[in-house]
Amino acid sequence: MIYLGKKTFDASFDRFAKNYHDIRPGYPEEMFLDIIKTANLGTATRVIEIGTGTGIATRRLAETGCIITGVEPGANLMAIAKENLAGFKNVTLENIMFEHLQPTEPY
Repeated sequence: MIYLGKKTFDASFDRFAKNYHDIRPGYPEEMFLDIIKTANLGTATRVIEIGTGTGIATRRLAETGCIITGVEPGANLMAIAKENLAGFKNVTLENIMFEHLQPTEPY
């Protein structure tokens, strides 16, 4: 959305982040197993997750030990993701648009 020449983020997922998180079903374990196998995820793997949301998928991927940079423009979604992922030292969360991410490490 453009407002007075300034780009802002205004998605219903973010406005209703708590409701979204509470009712959003998880993802099938088979999907994660396919991702883990195909991407060969492990402690040496660096991952950028675009659209982290509340961290539902991030949590399962973080369990592999891979190093995740989660990018989420929604401040409300990000607040919930930070709570849900607080115990994972291998997860860094960026509350920005993907286009503004300036990684310092290769992915």
